[in-house]
Amino acid sequence: MSTADTPPEYTSPLARAIAARSMPLLVRITALPRWVFVVGLTALLVGGLLLGSQASRGLQALGGVLLLILATFIGWLLLLSWPVVAPKGRLLRLLVVLAVAGVGISQIVG
Repeated sequence: MSTADTPPEYTSPLARAIAARSMPLLVRITALPRWVFVVGLTALLVGGLLLGSQASRGLQALGGVLLLILATFIGWLLLLSWPVVAPKGRLLRLLVVLAVAGVGISQIVG
């Protein structure tokens, strides 16, 4: 397990490269007020679900795109936190990413 003082141990070179390239963005995200982060993610989720429930095909596809953006962001955070999360937590987070992505894809496809 890793602590806040030591970086997580990534076994894959790809994961190490993604983590290294993600650091500047993570620093910017953590510098934002917490409410900005919460409001942004909530807006993506609610916007995606509400637009996806609309009868208009264009709005439904837009809702799917918003959900795919959210799933990509959550998946990115899952990748970065993978080494320090317990296996049950990994499974739950992976299921959330897959569920959000699945709903997004179903809204885009129709």
